Amino acid sequence: MLDPITYTIEVPCNQETAFTVFVDMGSWWPLDKRSMSLMGGGQPAKSLQVEPKSGGKILETGQDGTEHLWGTIKSFDPHDFISMDFHMGLPPETASLVEVRFTILGDD
Repeated sequence: MLDPITYTIEVPCNQETAFTVFVDMGSWWPLDKRSMSLMGGGQPAKSLQVEPKSGGKILETGQDGTEHLWGTIKSFDPHDFISMDFHMGLPPETASLVEVRFTILGDD
């Protein structure tokens, strides 16, 4: 087993906004550079959706309607924490556990 990778980033917004933007992965993920559709068919994916709930899917949809499962939400605590099994189109047994915490740093 590999040691966990820990990364911290501070963003200029409140906790709720940071969480909301993160969960809306389709708004920031570079589908034109990194998607299963691009790797398999040469065209970027049409969309990336996250079902914001425990057990929810992270699902890419290609231009032709083909769906690729990227992962599953394991734990979901709105505006505070999300964890997911993330495998981006690979077999689920190869998934990495990704945990993201959203911590208030100050009044602003």
